[in-house]
Amino acid sequence: MQKLVLGLSVAVMLASSPVFAETISGCPVAGVTAGCLVVTAKDGKVYDITEIKDAFDPAKKRGIVASGEVSKDVSTCMQGTILKQIEWTYSEEQCTGGAAE
Repeated sequence: MQKLVLGLSVAVMLASSPVFAETISGCPVAGVTAGCLVVTAKDGKVYDITEIKDAFDPAKKRGIVASGEVSKDVSTCMQGTILKQIEWTYSEEQCTGGAAE
């Protein structure tokens, strides 16, 4: 019985610990669907970062560095890989004309 309890405890701990699988940087822009926010990483991959749209200020015209958990959810944005539980900060990268507004 002790092995089963230990195994379940480990499984619960792993399931509740977010895994930040992707770290990206770039200039957030409006997605093709209204209300969506995306960023194209340096490797050309597009990420749906709509989760941060309320905190992101396009007037700063700055890029971001973000880490998040890749989600297999389906989004109304239908553009890019969805990131969840995003931790982000503004970067020194200057974004001109393309920042989401």
